[in-house]
Amino acid sequence: NRSIMPQGVQIIDDHIMSVDPATGSILFKIPVTPVSSIPSLVLKSHQAQIVWSAVPLPERVRLLKSAVKSLEKNKNELARLMTAEMGKNLSEAVDEVSEGADKDKFLDLMEQANGDILTGGDIIVRDPVGVVAVIGPWNFPIDELLLLSLPALVAGNSVLIKPSEAAPRCGAAVVEALASVLPEGVVTLVQGDGNVGSALVNSEVEMIAMTGSTATGAKIAKSCATNGMKRLILEMGGKDPMVVFADADLRKSAEDAVKYSLFNAGQVCCSIERIYVEEKVKEEFEEMVVEYAKGYIVANGLEGELNGSVVGPLVSSSQKSIVKEQVESALKDGAKMLYQSEVPTDSAQCNGNFYPVTVLSNLSQDMQVMKDETFGPVIALATFDGTDEQAIKLSNDTAYGLAAYVYSGDVKRAERVARRIKAGQVGINCYSIFEASASCPWVGHKMSGYGHHSGEDGYKMFSVPKSLVVSK
Repeated sequence: NRSIMPQGVQIIDDHIMSVDPATGSILFKIPVTPVSSIPSLVLKSHQAQIVWSAVPLPERVRLLKSAVKSLEKNKNELARLMTAEMGKNLSEAVDEVSEGADKDKFLDLMEQANGDILTGGDIIVRDPVGVVAVIGPWNFPIDELLLLSLPALVAGNSVLIKPSEAAPRCGAAVVEALASVLPEGVVTLVQGDGNVGSALVNSEVEMIAMTGSTATGAKIAKSCATNGMKRLILEMGGKDPMVVFADADLRKSAEDAVKYSLFNAGQVCCSIERIYVEEKVKEEFEEMVVEYAKGYIVANGLEGELNGSVVGPLVSSSQKSIVKEQVESALKDGAKMLYQSEVPTDSAQCNGNFYPVTVLSNLSQDMQVMKDETFGPVIALATFDGTDEQAIKLSNDTAYGLAAYVYSGDVKRAERVARRIKAGQVGINCYSIFEASASCPWVGHKMSGYGHHSGEDGYKMFSVPKSLVVSK
């Protein structure tokens, strides 16, 4: 009784085999939620939602602030769990838990987004959708679940949370924190593989909010279109470009190019995956990139407690194979290898999913590494002629549109280019996800998303406006 999921996760005898990607050893055996139990769990969630929606909005917010703050008490334990389950550098894991526990500013905005609006004597109120199924990713297994669950709960919905099968214990920790202060049944944990996810999507829930692959999002969208027209928020893949003009601060640009190509071992939907540097500064920029890349080491993510420049293992052997195939294909088609690091070779980690920090140059648009999501520690360098038009054309030459980055000493020029790039968020001389205010929505153009979350616009996606029109 064995099945294997796309990320290589095995389900054996109705248990998820949670594996340490650094060693290949089994960490936990997590029971799968029976598909037959999904209808009754959804029914209980509907009943709890009626109770929860009657709780005044300020009180809902107060309870949720208390819930997420409880994560801080176990920060180090949760961070080590995250690193063990999916490989993340431990210092990055600690940051993720801390960010998850510090949501006051975001929750205040959620409260504001759900408040009544008086207009011309009429009142616009917001109704909860009902029951929301939240399907989370493995690359940010705590914070992403909160980004989708909290606005749903503030709006008065109940939620069923299905974590990624590649990080099931992290997801369980989020549910435990929320359930510790909320009425029974308002938050429910669902564990399992794609069969469980499909049963949840096709159940009597009113909305699906998912962060994951474009392929999975497309399947969910198709199911929802033919099964009750459920509301959808899908945050999916990206092939995010970075444009570096010759007048940019090249040293900062090179440092950011490396840092945010390697962040979380490159396993981020808004990682820098394509770098276009103006032709006339190509050699100088490439030298700087190699210099910074040599400052990183590939090792067990637990070593990141002392060294923030550790690149941990990839989440699975299948993800490692994808990255390896893209790099080998690029080299075969004429790419140049500027640098490749060492990987651990000791017996304890010989079965780990480590892939070397890799710097490629002379890349062209038709190469797989420039078209398909890589999700690995690869710094991919190409050139452009220095014109706005070619920078925009190359950036938009993709099926995706999640994030982009423009570096130039002329901020007006950078803004002009940024406005024409089809992406939900564009960083100007910065990595935007770390600089954006709490008011910024997170949106994907094209195959990167459907609907959106975060910011006031995103928070309103979890409720339905209703006009109370008074006789005048």
